[in-house]
Amino acid sequence: MAASVQPACLDLHFSGKHPPLLKHNAIIVRCVSSPNVIPEADSISGPPDIINTNRDQRKVVRIAWEKLVRWSRSLRAKAKTDVLERTRKVVVLGGGSFGTAMAAHVARRKEGLEVNMLVRDSFVCQSINENHHNCKYFPEHKLPENVIATTDAKAALLDADYCLHAVPVQFSSSFLEGIADYVDPGLPFISLSKGLELNTLRMMSQIIPIALKNPRQPFVALSGPSFALELMNNLPTAMVVASKDKKLANAVQQLLASSYLRINTSSDVTGVEIAGALKNVLAIAAGIVDGMNLGNNSMAALVSQGCSEIRWLATKMGAKPTTITGLSGTGDIMLTCFVNLSRNRTVGVRLGSGETLDDILTSMNQVAEGVATAGAVIALAQKYNVKLPVLTAVAKIIDNELTPTKAVLELMNLPQIEEIANDRDDSNILFRVECGIWNRLLEDGGKETENLFVSSKNKMMKRAQQSARETKQEAKDASKAKSGLFASCSFSSLGLDTKLSDQLKERMGFEAPTLVQAQAIPVILSGRDVLVNAPTGTGKTIAYLAPLIHHLQGHSPKVDRSHGTFALVIVPTRELCLQVYETLEKLLHRFHWIVPGYVMGGEKKAKEKARLRKGISILIATPGRLLDHLKNTASFVHKNLRWVIFDEADSILELGYGKEIEQIIKLLGSGQNEQGEEDDIVPKGIQKQNLLLSATLNDKVNDLAKLSLDDPVMIGLDNTKLQLNLSIESPAAPDSDAEDMVIHVNKSANPLSEDYGIPSQLVQKYLRVPCGARLVALLSVLKNLFEREASQKVVVFFSTRDAVDFHYSLLSEFQWPPNSETEEEGTKELFLKCKTFRLHGSMEQEDRRSAFGTFKTEKQAVLLSTDVAARGLDFPKVRCIIQYDCPGEATEYVHRVGRTARIGEKGEALLFLQPIEIDYLKELKKHGASLTEYPLMKVLDKFPIPGNMARIKKVLSLESHPWVISLQRALESLTYAEPKMKSLAKNAFVSWVRGYAAHKGELKSIFVVKKLHLGHVAKSFALREQPSLVGKSHHKETMKRKRDERQKGQQGKKRKKMSGTGNRSTQKT
Repeated sequence: MAASVQPACLDLHFSGKHPPLLKHNAIIVRCVSSPNVIPEADSISGPPDIINTNRDQRKVVRIAWEKLVRWSRSLRAKAKTDVLERTRKVVVLGGGSFGTAMAAHVARRKEGLEVNMLVRDSFVCQSINENHHNCKYFPEHKLPENVIATTDAKAALLDADYCLHAVPVQFSSSFLEGIADYVDPGLPFISLSKGLELNTLRMMSQIIPIALKNPRQPFVALSGPSFALELMNNLPTAMVVASKDKKLANAVQQLLASSYLRINTSSDVTGVEIAGALKNVLAIAAGIVDGMNLGNNSMAALVSQGCSEIRWLATKMGAKPTTITGLSGTGDIMLTCFVNLSRNRTVGVRLGSGETLDDILTSMNQVAEGVATAGAVIALAQKYNVKLPVLTAVAKIIDNELTPTKAVLELMNLPQIEEIANDRDDSNILFRVECGIWNRLLEDGGKETENLFVSSKNKMMKRAQQSARETKQEAKDASKAKSGLFASCSFSSLGLDTKLSDQLKERMGFEAPTLVQAQAIPVILSGRDVLVNAPTGTGKTIAYLAPLIHHLQGHSPKVDRSHGTFALVIVPTRELCLQVYETLEKLLHRFHWIVPGYVMGGEKKAKEKARLRKGISILIATPGRLLDHLKNTASFVHKNLRWVIFDEADSILELGYGKEIEQIIKLLGSGQNEQGEEDDIVPKGIQKQNLLLSATLNDKVNDLAKLSLDDPVMIGLDNTKLQLNLSIESPAAPDSDAEDMVIHVNKSANPLSEDYGIPSQLVQKYLRVPCGARLVALLSVLKNLFEREASQKVVVFFSTRDAVDFHYSLLSEFQWPPNSETEEEGTKELFLKCKTFRLHGSMEQEDRRSAFGTFKTEKQAVLLSTDVAARGLDFPKVRCIIQYDCPGEATEYVHRVGRTARIGEKGEALLFLQPIEIDYLKELKKHGASLTEYPLMKVLDKFPIPGNMARIKKVLSLESHPWVISLQRALESLTYAEPKMKSLAKNAFVSWVRGYAAHKGELKSIFVVKKLHLGHVAKSFALREQPSLVGKSHHKETMKRKRDERQKGQQGKKRKKMSGTGNRSTQKT
């Protein structure tokens, strides 16, 4: 009797009970591994004893096989199928190759099962629904008719029983955040994505609950050796589902398992995920070896070394060694490293052949996750102190810091080592021995070897992000559309020049105008005066710069710098002046004959005069310096001036520039060009156009509008606000003086109750903390932010310059853990592992410029600032704003938080409040700002307690928390160890108390100096006691006042006596 082997039975790893006759496993494997038919006894010739032996062996094999089949049938008969029967709808997120293959597989499992694919490409969506083909990835494969595609997240996720996530790892966070509102908290997520998020080093089991803001979101990881094409062709495949919830893993196993897809279960989520991520990097290395034609010996050596490195790191992260040697580890590695269908291997082959990474990624229509993961893998290796020669070399090649040839040479010249035997089968011991040898070799190998294999996380993945720019941009567009910030038109449709529109799109990255820009640009192009009142971060700068450039680039005769200044932009601060200038430079890239320039305080006037003498077409200026040049610089030509723009007008006036603005307007003349000189290129009688932009409206802005605007068009004011707060009064007679126009702030409508217009995507929280624990709370919040997401920027606002200087010095020098007898100096490092910058008005101009410019370009930094950074400044990628000191006026709150969540991006804002200041929340609520409480105690509980302090199970108060006590002691020790630091702390204390008393209006009843405990205030500046300087100064002032009063009293008595004497002498006379 002949027996043949079923392909589906090749994998003998069974879920559930082990098969019988385990003592015959070796024979079974031998049988299964041979595709030949087993011959009958009669067909064998030879001596009788050999024939009898062969018959006995065949009999053993036959019995073993029959028992195995009976065991398998018995288990299949008992297997539950209720999961598949109950399932009505499955949603697949992503329309890539593997997502499509899994959608087709699930759809074939059951007729009538609704399988929805959420895709971003409307063309692919149409192709799936109309032709049952994924035209982009599987144009030749017909999909089951119960596979339906959609671009509507809400419809796709509605009533879904399971969700298969097939979005690439690097884009998963932003994608999931965009659909989080439609995800049911109990919906199981089955992750098909393999890799590590570059900036955070997170795996999908961490990304999904964080992005969905649900730490209990059911999660399953699906991994194993599987190509989408073979899955579509129903070829035998085996995979693993891993979940900490065993019942969920079994349910997914029932859902997916079929006659051509084996599904094993595992509880080792970390092992399955990390193996799936690291194998992609190793596949690139294998491809490089193939591309360089280094032969099979090299390939075997490299892959075996790579497998060891993966095991080292995975085991250190908590994975089980058996997982790494199973389907999701070794099985996936073999497939990805040795088969040409692998995208990551293909990248490696082309790199080894001499192609550049940019060209490779540009030509690919799919994402090679290994490119992005390489940098993250090395960052993980540094975190867990594991040296990975092969994987590090791949990362250096991807980052263009090492050629493949040099990498091979360096790897082959590493010191010779002993092959490690594992006689005890103790993988942990093996890991420690192997890894210890490599660490010791690399440490002993000198700086050259160390530098080769230690790579910075911040330099990784620039090109990988560039390879999928289109995908990332479309994900951003979806998020922006949700926020309702962008208009549905293009810049060219607003009337802007085609070249300028292309410049906005290609160089500036603006695909579409914001709603404010869409409303303002056509009106400004028409020549009308405009008042723009819109929230910060809505694109007001482009709204006025683009129309100016449109007019000037098309001007006839052609604009020349000798014609002087055509447009003047007045801004409140030096930093905003530089920012607007940088934006203007980018916009003028194609219009080089239009010359931009700036003048501002802190710069050398001689250099500014030289630039003005040559001519500046569009001038950005701060009020004080502009007024100086108008009065004293004869070479400043502004006779052709056509536009005057007041940007951040409310801030200009609040900073006390009201008188300067009045003088500037008078010096610039009336609204028309009346000179009409022969060399003027602006015809006589052309009306000047004035624009006023402000995030808030008040009486001061009303006065400036009255002074500068003529019959303005209102932009950014909704009808309700317009009716309640503003009324435009035109003169009764047509020939009335234009100055009679006034924009009235309707006092009865209570303009202070007006909403601040805070972006909807901004998450606002407050932190209630006693005064004495404020400093510890600030440092703990910052540390938690940067540990949660390393690559981010934070701005912290203080009320005084002295406070900025003190906290800047503190964060720049404070090391952790604190000194102890047992700790070595080498183990200490800065408390915050990021760069710290400061910004305030008393800094030298060069220092201000450097801090402003450098912070903008940094990926990981914290900026400590006064309100000089609160207006108009656009710091890219600022994720969090911390208001450590409340603003002097409630309206300033919106400007501070406006440094984040700009142009549709997400952001967080945190406000520090003492218990006595909690009524400030009511003031903010009047303006539509609703804040939730920040969970400070949970954050503090995460930190390890240094030294011998015991962790208290239930902390009664914040001040008694062991972390707070320990950190406060360390801060005070630093302050008292350095006289300069103590002096800074005292100065900050004094200025803070004075600033606390400077709150205006209704806030005076909330921020009351008499309610402060000055001893606790001192602790917030790391001082052990209240500085005596403050007490002495108050005492001196009191004594001086009493002395003056006594002297005045005595002088009054003397005058009365003298007056009485005079009267008596007169009477006598």
